[in-house]
Amino acid sequence: MAFDPSPIFDALLSKLLASGFVYGQISESKKPPEDRTVAVLFGGAGVTQVHGTTGSGQVDFILRFMYNAFAEPAAGVEKDIAKAVLEIMDDLAGNFNFGIDSVRNVIPLTNEATAGYVELGGVMYRISDLKVEVLVNDIVNFDSAETVAVAYDPACTLTTGTVGAVFTAIYTSTGDPIANFDIIQIDNELIVVALVVPASNALVLGRGYGGTTVASHDAGAAILKWGTL
Repeated sequence: MAFDPSPIFDALLSKLLASGFVYGQISESKKPPEDRTVAVLFGGAGVTQVHGTTGSGQVDFILRFMYNAFAEPAAGVEKDIAKAVLEIMDDLAGNFNFGIDSVRNVIPLTNEATAGYVELGGVMYRISDLKVEVLVNDIVNFDSAETVAVAYDPACTLTTGTVGAVFTAIYTSTGDPIANFDIIQIDNELIVVALVVPASNALVLGRGYGGTTVASHDAGAAILKWGTL
């Protein structure tokens, strides 16, 4: 099941409204909003790490602050919108709790606010968009049955066969492409590489990853890369 960002939207909007804004919404404003309005918008997403059959990543949000640009005093508008943005940045950089198990934290060093103006229905607004990047566990899930292993470059093969549940192996290659914590596939078995010894091309292995069956493999069997822990 795909990750549902709805609770993060709700938590961010609740935080903004609790900070004293008159009105808030989860969407772009389509008509002139109330003065001192905030909106929570989707800013994008990406996978940053793969851990076996799951991937963690970041989901980006934009917090839009909208103040009537012609409210008086003009200096007050600038000061108030700057203060509001900086207060929210400070709150989110601390121990803000989204109340969601899969959410790890906000990435504080990437919080960035940009300012400008926008006109809606003949009303000019002073706006500031605060980008908030949220780290999320299990943003995607990979079906191990559908993940296709690929050959290393240069290619790797078993130097000698493995028997039963042995936890070491030697491989043959013209380079050293296998890395610690690679998940390799030999025949139909997935195996975690716990340690690589480049000097001898030795591998310390965790057998039967992902519920695959530990099996014997012949010398010369291809070693493929399935993923990374």
